[in-house]
Amino acid sequence: MAPQARAAEARATYGVATAARLVSASVLAIVVWHPILMVLAFPVLMGEALLAYRAPWSASFTRPQRKVVHWVSHTLAIVCIAGGLSAVWRSHDLAKPPIPNLYSPHSFLGLSAVSLLALQVCGCTSSRDWRA
Repeated sequence: MAPQARAAEARATYGVATAARLVSASVLAIVVWHPILMVLAFPVLMGEALLAYRAPWSASFTRPQRKVVHWVSHTLAIVCIAGGLSAVWRSHDLAKPPIPNLYSPHSFLGLSAVSLLALQVCGCTSSRDWRA
């Protein structure tokens, strides 16, 4: 075999081995849930929660029923957020070698968004007007 062919084969083999080492099937099966759950949580469920009081589909609901829809939508969003964060954290830990969990601007921006959401939830639930 010619030296150039051997070098090309070695590069291809190294690339495949590196990709297989960095991303295994189990890691991919976990990390794929992160974008799905986050998109379901933030724009879809939280958007529905925000529109629960004014949406055309809720025009026939009473105010207490709209509050229940609002509360349930936010609760489901928080469950999806927890699942999405868990998926990405777990996939980083399972990668070979493990990937640092907080290493990019995306991770810090996401963590700050979740922290602001937690502050908002604490502020809203501690308010004395939330039952009105």
